[in-house]
Amino acid sequence: SNKIIILLKTMEKEIFAAVDKLLPELWELALYMQKNPELSYEEFKAHKKIVTYLKNKGFECKESVGELNTAFIAKPKKVNSGPTVGFIAEYDALPEIGHACGHHLISTSAIGAAIVLNEILPKMKGNVAIIGTPAEESPLPPAKQTMIDNGAFENVDFSLMMHPGDRTAVGWNTLAINAVEFDFKGRATHAAMFPHEGRSALDAAIITMTSIEFLREHVRQDVRIHGIIKDGGTRANIVPENAKLQYHIRALDVNYLNDIEERFFNCAR
Repeated sequence: SNKIIILLKTMEKEIFAAVDKLLPELWELALYMQKNPELSYEEFKAHKKIVTYLKNKGFECKESVGELNTAFIAKPKKVNSGPTVGFIAEYDALPEIGHACGHHLISTSAIGAAIVLNEILPKMKGNVAIIGTPAEESPLPPAKQTMIDNGAFENVDFSLMMHPGDRTAVGWNTLAINAVEFDFKGRATHAAMFPHEGRSALDAAIITMTSIEFLREHVRQDVRIHGIIKDGGTRANIVPENAKLQYHIRALDVNYLNDIEERFFNCAR
């Protein structure tokens, strides 16, 4: 009806005005995280900065949720009737390149959205929560799944988050991902004096990578397989006793991804 449209337009103006008022503080928060990038499970500065800011805004913060030291859930002190929307805040950075994935913006947008929406909730039914989810850049162990398993999302009816990109869109098709690490064990020996007594773990890793490269020819176009050698030995004159590969496998649907994963494991077997 026209009354609902008018109400929504009025609320939209109130939201924009509240965001504009809050924006300098949000930029300060985002730039702090950008200048102090922290790796997965080590986001202690970002965690402290965000939690302190939210407490000053009247939110109650429960820390170390889901048995993760840098995770948190923040909620307003006043609880309303209706559903609870959880705004997801990510704040870990990538090795060497910092916040190239924009997690300082993801967390700041979640904080701003929750604060502003909470201001107009008296006119609506519902509640907000800010869920601090660390270690998004490290699939092993999966932080969000760990939090879910430990009950961190129990009282949240649905969740929203923003991810920066090169266009504005609501919803997006993303790839399902499985993260895998292969550990190879060999037998160390002096590579020049007694090579015949050694068994190279690095050789096994390289043969596995070669097999995986051949697999690429026989998968759908939406599949992505990418990996690195995390450990390839210590010295050129020592046959590597240990080698480690880290891979990510992605596809548009998880069922096909699981099929590919079995063939992927067979390359290592």
